[in-house]
Amino acid sequence: MTAVATPSRSAEVARERATRVAVDVLLRCWLRETGEVVTGTGEVVVPLPGARSSLRVQVAAFSPSGAHTFGTVLDERGHPVAPAELADLLAREAARRTGRADHTEARDRMVESVRRAEGYAARRALEEDPPNLPGWLLAEQDLLSGHPWHPMTKSRDGLADDLDARFSPEARGTFPLHWYAASPEVAASGGAGLDVSACLRELAGAAAADVPMDWLMVPAHPWQAADLPARPAAADLLDRGLLRDLGAHGDPWWATSSLRTVARPGAHVMLKLSMGLRVTNSRRENTRDEGLLAVHTARLVDAGLGCALAAAHPAFGLVLDRGWLGVDGPGPVGLETVLRDVPFDPAADVRCAGSVLDPRPDLARPPAADLVRRAANAHGIAADEAAVLWFRRWLDVVVEPLLWLHGTWGIGLEAHLQNVLVGFGDDGVPTHGWYRDNQGWYAASSAVDRLAQLMPDVGRDAPLVFDDRLVIDRVAYYLGVNHVLGVAAAVAHATAVAEERLLAELAGMLDRHLGRPSASPVADLLLHADTLPTKANLLTGVDGRDEVESPVETQSLYVEIPNPLREVRR
Repeated sequence: MTAVATPSRSAEVARERATRVAVDVLLRCWLRETGEVVTGTGEVVVPLPGARSSLRVQVAAFSPSGAHTFGTVLDERGHPVAPAELADLLAREAARRTGRADHTEARDRMVESVRRAEGYAARRALEEDPPNLPGWLLAEQDLLSGHPWHPMTKSRDGLADDLDARFSPEARGTFPLHWYAASPEVAASGGAGLDVSACLRELAGAAAADVPMDWLMVPAHPWQAADLPARPAAADLLDRGLLRDLGAHGDPWWATSSLRTVARPGAHVMLKLSMGLRVTNSRRENTRDEGLLAVHTARLVDAGLGCALAAAHPAFGLVLDRGWLGVDGPGPVGLETVLRDVPFDPAADVRCAGSVLDPRPDLARPPAADLVRRAANAHGIAADEAAVLWFRRWLDVVVEPLLWLHGTWGIGLEAHLQNVLVGFGDDGVPTHGWYRDNQGWYAASSAVDRLAQLMPDVGRDAPLVFDDRLVIDRVAYYLGVNHVLGVAAAVAHATAVAEERLLAELAGMLDRHLGRPSASPVADLLLHADTLPTKANLLTGVDGRDEVESPVETQSLYVEIPNPLREVRR
């Protein structure tokens, strides 16, 4: 008799898969960040000098870019090592390397991340039908495993489990916003092609009915609103009547992949709200500089950069953060918010790139596998040929435009997989790409004169301009290592194609790019450098760095990793 999977069994299997994915992330981060060399499948010994011990790990599937998958982790005596114990051992070793006296906080956040990922997978496995939402918004909720190179990817330090179930995108979090009204004396805002005050009144609906027209409507995440009275600056404004608490109002908004950025079907903007809890490495409160940068970059795009991009790469766009608002007090109030465009056709197949590649423990495969299968059927080709076609098209509509922006205009973007969206045709093949998030913009100092021809005050009053070398390294990491090497590894793991074949496609594309006018120096680095700059997320997390509050130059720890493209070019 054939066993029939029950819902509870499906959830249990999904939870087990999520555990394996999380362990893979812990191990691959450690191996990459410590320079341990893996040359193929089989057993690898992982030294733990601080503990005067080691781990034995089976490499189940080898990846040239380091995105290996692993079997059971054993200690020196051959006993299995549980995920919590593994997190403790690696956090302890990382603290020793970074000079931190205590590893327990980082360890606890790693364990929390594993636990939350297991719960998300189990919960989604029991879901019968997804909510009726535009496709792009549904995909925002599909990063169940999260960042494949971050051991704290699902850590939400300070968010109770019942609130996580209400607010997290993985749990289909939906809720009304909490609204305030700020007097003209303390309200602050700015916009580029957007009347921020009028937009907020429209979004607030009935909540704004009795609010004077010269007061600013201020949205807040429910979690932040509950925390606000305990903040001295906010409490002062509330006591003096300069900030009015209007309570929760309106139709529900939905959490997107970043947790604190929310969207609502039919609304023409998303709201990037402040949340004073730590997600991965940072407390997610917007700063005034981020708001100023949002409007600054939108103005630059409107001044001609957007038209130039559309002429050169009509299938690629920039999702603009067109406005910001905040409330000024005797100290940080915690209500800084960014307003982001929603340029997507609700009927189009548009998805966050990270969700396309997420291993999805509830499904046992990433959505990319289904898209490649659809491409194979539509074009009547073998699965491996379809994977190559699919990857090649991704390079054309997403990667090439981002290199063009850097080479032609000196603009570097933190195009990691959560900040990129991709549109797909009926055949499952990529057709369009977008980049979002003003926080990830860099202008190379050598390009300021060129950009000033579009906007004379470029780089003034907003943190946009940086040293050329820093911009090159950031683009090399975010677009090269995090993004495109990540796509190649995920597609190879999910389909019949060899990762080396996809890397050869990437090398060919970079070669062609270098033959064009104003080529990005990042293409040369990715092709020819022996090593590539890579963010060390495990070490950064253990070191306790906050990537929002720290200066750009020192916000993360970086390491150099062997360049896998060198091997395919030999």
